[in-house]
Amino acid sequence: MRILHVPFCGGSLGKRGAEKSEAVIAALKEWLKRNMFSKELIVNKVDVDNNNIRSSFEHIQSNVEKELKENGKVIVLGGDHAITYPCFKALSGHSNAGLIMLDAHPDCEETTDLASHEDFLRKLINDDLLKAEQCILIGLRSASMNEKEFLRSRGILCFDGEKIDNIGLAETCFTVMEQARNWDACYLSIDIDVVDPAFAPAVHYPEVGGLSGRELLFILRKLLLLKNIKVVDLVEIIPEKDKDSRTILLGSQVLAEAISRMFPQYF
Repeated sequence: MRILHVPFCGGSLGKRGAEKSEAVIAALKEWLKRNMFSKELIVNKVDVDNNNIRSSFEHIQSNVEKELKENGKVIVLGGDHAITYPCFKALSGHSNAGLIMLDAHPDCEETTDLASHEDFLRKLINDDLLKAEQCILIGLRSASMNEKEFLRSRGILCFDGEKIDNIGLAETCFTVMEQARNWDACYLSIDIDVVDPAFAPAVHYPEVGGLSGRELLFILRKLLLLKNIKVVDLVEIIPEKDKDSRTILLGSQVLAEAISRMFPQYF
């Protein structure tokens, strides 16, 4: 079993750090060793050029397509959130593919020619790669007026912190799964800043009032019961900001949950 490591920060608009995610892989290997993982974890590091977004996106997409062809599913470690654009594009063979995104931000700013971590979701929809009605956002708590208008006008289903508090985590997961189970393919994207900075401080844009680490894992364990999940990505961990490894350890647990549920034959 292998995961794709995409050390890309070219979509982060000048901010660096998310590309240095080897520490998450090291922590994941330690977890797998402790839990008697029965097969060596292979990490396929994707070659990217942070100064050439277009060629990097093409290479990322081709690697995801290859993994899907060989294994049917793939787990991706970023990198900044712009990588979700080429990774989701690799699902373009599924006419009814949808996206569940856990993120503090909707990433729906006005788009440019090439996707960035601030606008990739809007670009996916504008480029007709993703239907707005097949996009679900969980954990939002910071959005610009432009983003709020885009979400409203496109009717995108959002579960912000207040809504999750009102209906509860279990009901949130049930509602999301009822929608997503009808898609031909499901893409699950996790920006670690969906978690409150008290539990995951090593991010570029911390927003208070987020999920706890335990709540994130609860949501993942529910959503990963969906049989149509083809791609899971984890993005935006900045190891150099993680003084006590809280974010790194949580990120490694997120990947471990994905591996154990998407590839149970290896345990």
